[in-house]
Amino acid sequence: MEIEHILCGNTAHCIEKYNVFSVYGHHILFCRGFVLLLFTLFSMLSLNAEKWDGDTTLYSFGADGWATLIDTKKGSSYVSKSFTQFKGTKWTLSVKISKEPTNSNHIKFYVSANKSNLLDNTLCGYYVSIGMKDKSISLYKQNGPNSTLLIQGKKNRMRTSNNDFTIILSKDSTHLWKLHTKDDFLGDSIFEGEVKDTPAKTYSIMGVNCVYSKESNNSYKWGNLSIAEYQKGGGSKEKPPVLQKITCTSDSTIEILYDKQLDISKATFFLYPNCEYCIGKTLGEEGKSVIVAFPLYFEENIQYAVDILGIRDIYGNITPWSVENFTYTLGKKVYTPKFGDIVFSEVMTNPKGVVDIPEVQYVELYNRTDSFLQLGECSFLHNQTEKTLSEYTFPPKSFLVLCNIGASKKFPDSIPVLPISYFHINENALLQLRNKGNEILCWVDYKRDWYPSEESAEGGHSLEIMDTQNLIGDSTNWKVCISSKGGTPGEVNSVKQTNPDNTPPKITKDSLMGGNKVRIEFNKPMSIESLSHAGNYTLSSSFSLDSLHYENPQGRWVELYLSKSLNEGDSISIHLTSMQDISKKFLLDTLFSIAIHKPVERIYTPKFGDIVFSEVMTNPEGAIGVPEVQYVELYNHTDSILQLEGCSFSKGTSKRNLSTYAFPPKSYLILCNVTSSKKFDKNVSVLPVPYFPELDRTNGVLYLINRRGEYIMWVEYKEEWYLHTRAVESGSSLEVIDVNNLIGDSTNWGKCVSIKGGTPGEVNSIRSTNADVSTPLIKSYSLLEKKGIKIEFSKSMNLTDISNPKNYTSSNPLLTIDSLSYQNPQGKWVQLYFAKPFEEGEEILLHVKSMRDISGNLFTETSILLTFHKSQEVEKGEVLFNEIMFNPSIENGAFIEFYNKSEKNIDLSTLFICKRNAKDSLINKTPLSNSTQWLYAHTYIAVGKDKETIVKNYPYSIPEYVLQQEDIFHLNKQEGTLVLINSKKEVIDEFSYKQTMHSVPSSGRQGVSLERKSLEVGTQNVENWTSASSSVQYATPGRENSASSPSHLEQGEGFVIENDVLHLYGDENLSTLRIYYSFFHSGFIANVYLYNLRGKRVATICTNFTLGSIGVIEWRPNGNDRFSFSLGGYVLVIEYYDSMNSAKKLKFPLVITQ
Repeated sequence: MEIEHILCGNTAHCIEKYNVFSVYGHHILFCRGFVLLLFTLFSMLSLNAEKWDGDTTLYSFGADGWATLIDTKKGSSYVSKSFTQFKGTKWTLSVKISKEPTNSNHIKFYVSANKSNLLDNTLCGYYVSIGMKDKSISLYKQNGPNSTLLIQGKKNRMRTSNNDFTIILSKDSTHLWKLHTKDDFLGDSIFEGEVKDTPAKTYSIMGVNCVYSKESNNSYKWGNLSIAEYQKGGGSKEKPPVLQKITCTSDSTIEILYDKQLDISKATFFLYPNCEYCIGKTLGEEGKSVIVAFPLYFEENIQYAVDILGIRDIYGNITPWSVENFTYTLGKKVYTPKFGDIVFSEVMTNPKGVVDIPEVQYVELYNRTDSFLQLGECSFLHNQTEKTLSEYTFPPKSFLVLCNIGASKKFPDSIPVLPISYFHINENALLQLRNKGNEILCWVDYKRDWYPSEESAEGGHSLEIMDTQNLIGDSTNWKVCISSKGGTPGEVNSVKQTNPDNTPPKITKDSLMGGNKVRIEFNKPMSIESLSHAGNYTLSSSFSLDSLHYENPQGRWVELYLSKSLNEGDSISIHLTSMQDISKKFLLDTLFSIAIHKPVERIYTPKFGDIVFSEVMTNPEGAIGVPEVQYVELYNHTDSILQLEGCSFSKGTSKRNLSTYAFPPKSYLILCNVTSSKKFDKNVSVLPVPYFPELDRTNGVLYLINRRGEYIMWVEYKEEWYLHTRAVESGSSLEVIDVNNLIGDSTNWGKCVSIKGGTPGEVNSIRSTNADVSTPLIKSYSLLEKKGIKIEFSKSMNLTDISNPKNYTSSNPLLTIDSLSYQNPQGKWVQLYFAKPFEEGEEILLHVKSMRDISGNLFTETSILLTFHKSQEVEKGEVLFNEIMFNPSIENGAFIEFYNKSEKNIDLSTLFICKRNAKDSLINKTPLSNSTQWLYAHTYIAVGKDKETIVKNYPYSIPEYVLQQEDIFHLNKQEGTLVLINSKKEVIDEFSYKQTMHSVPSSGRQGVSLERKSLEVGTQNVENWTSASSSVQYATPGRENSASSPSHLEQGEGFVIENDVLHLYGDENLSTLRIYYSFFHSGFIANVYLYNLRGKRVATICTNFTLGSIGVIEWRPNGNDRFSFSLGGYVLVIEYYDSMNSAKKLKFPLVITQ
């Protein structure tokens, strides 16, 4: 156990040089063979109010080690205590909060502070916020009134009640902080994150600060507080050994190196693909490595895998089971690659239509050298997304394919493949390969326009390098593949030819980019070493070079920052020497001068994407440190000056023209009312807008339009963006996360986390890399009256693509598109109108071609099938209430499900949902759909405000049968009466629901839907409703209820295993275990475990799982979990019981393979 510093009453015991552990509440100390009983504790911490500073009268300190808040007034209180902090320290605290945490109800656990008064506005230190802002558990650093987020915990982790958590925070001697949390109510643990941050000073005060409203007193408890020191020598006792590298020491032995001293007494090693156990294992010289011998000779350039189990350090900390790769190279030296050793040789972005090669995305590398190169710890970068490569010895003069893990199995064994998790490449991207020292090895900046025609760009053809000896990664050395297969993975390229780089480097442009910045542009990529060496630039005597910045890795420009600015009448001479291009060709020594006469800078008219909305303040009351005014912030993310004269800012239909303003590159600009403009700091750039429109405080659409009437940018902000709170919080703005991501929706926006509430004219408080790499999909489609179709997409599409009629074709040659309209500028839907009306029962098969979204991500060509029917009037009892989620655990997670019991095909726009109030009147009448949507005979439809939220959070939903209706009213979370009526106002069905109709305890009803048991029993019969089963994650929108009486499966047949062979690295279907069950009634409880053939439990699939009358249990090992399973046989054990029967146990064989 760790050495612990226990805070106990009036004594702080610091026990060193001894081993300490707890047994039944006693602390036992071993010293030179003697056992001493030190003291007895009722828990880890016994609190005594007299030994704490602060508001001790507002807390009840119990002998059980827990403190309870007893204040009956609204306020903020604290208790604090001094402690001894070690070089390596671990803090532990348990909390119990029975209310839903909010900004006015939360806890701050101060682990290190410089003042005992935790409410002092000048306090400095570190604290863990529990429930504040986004209901997460996060680590902050406080410097006076300002707090900086260090570790962002999982958002919305805390609930409306039963918030029982244990917080474990550690800091090692290198100042690496790690935050773990355990949900003591649900039993799950999470690693929240880590960060390296060095304190300015060591502080010795710790304590707890509670913030609460009057209604939340007596709802806070905290205890089990302890501080532990890491053992001296050997690092943290909590951290298991971490593998560093594997080296072949002979043709039958390997050495496996770890980061600390090992105990290998129980370690086992198994070699693939030969399936051999080791015949010997010995510790290396320093005890940090193990040398393993196998009963065979390794073959040259064969990739082996070693299964490692039972490695532990000298303190007993066990390293997780893992499988590691290595390659034997006949004793040849393996080198770390440097620039030019490897090149990108082929890129396949859209494989649809290839022949005789896998239809998957891939990138190909080529080792140009005569040496073996080690790729372990090298990084593959796709734009800003970085992936670390696994161990691989790259043979000389050979090819290697990089692709997704699942795709790697589709290549033949003759092609070397290195799989990468979540591998994806766009049609335009900068690819880089960097070694473990972050030095660039190679790059290619490929573009869609490298394809000679639109047809070849649409799929089935890769891009190939012509000459692997030419290092330039642009169109001068790349062409589209001409092989009939469409690509040549692992082979010599089809466009291979001699294409040397004979172009001499030269300067194409030099310009002054501001008072003290000079930009120099070149005709081709230059050597990064040349560009970054300050000695290659000689300036005239009155100037010196302060710093420089260059394009990395392409090297086409460099920016020199001078020690002082140039004023009118000044001139500067710059001499470039010893400059080389990427091919080592020298730039002729060049001397040029820049003179400042009258500043003349080229100013451009902005086009789409040049400017983005970066911040919106709609409700400024209560903001701290920024003006309490409405404002909008813009950001120019180009390298050019943009003229805003003639541009306009619009809020909905309210349009306001902007005055003359030269918008500098990479800068911010505030738009606000004329009067409000005077309240901003003089360092903030402000453009007053006469009659600035009042911004809607909850939901709104803002546009920026250039002088030609073209949209520059838009944002459609919503109340839900405020971290899923129910109402917009006063004094907080909305901020964009990544200014280079053009998506103007919630995926790239969030609430400002600055203590000021806003960041006008500054970098946003939530700024982060958030590249848009998601694939666009068709979200829904529907018929419009008699000859129209509406298609909705999951994200904003390229307007040129969705407005092109050629991208939509029908299988019926008589159905031609007469006209179309689309959402401008958001581009999330298109409406197609055909020349002739549809006929009754006619099937319309529409082909939608591949298109780009707003970020250039490709939508895959697809087809949609619709059937036209004339709407039929609905009669009473033909459409029934079937399921309702009225108290969801997530915002916009509510829904109402209906079932069409009739033989009719029903237009949902002719049905209306209403509430019945206390006066027996129908209110809030809302159509189930605002356009024609069909509910076919004997099918289900779930209707809610946000389809994406429903599908994402209820895994057993069927997306095709979930309908988004943003106009639908909010459901009362306790009780209510809902009425379904037709266009004649006739009641079709009526349902009165209450919380008490649930079959689960009151504490567990949130996030659980009410399901109808039988379609033959009346809707208003309370016995016909029950809680959804946990086996379907408590909701089944769009599908048969978990509690319904099964109509197509035989009842009482027990459990059936769909697939008894699991493929760890297969697709989702092959790697998912499905256990189907059926019973005469619901209410059974199941425990499912997985055992290896030695009888050891290796996985818990579920415990205390409530079963419906029919359903399925699904389990899929993923992420690092897959490495803990060896290949072979296992036993699946199912225990199940109900209140009337004793437990029964079933066993099923199971095989796990690759």
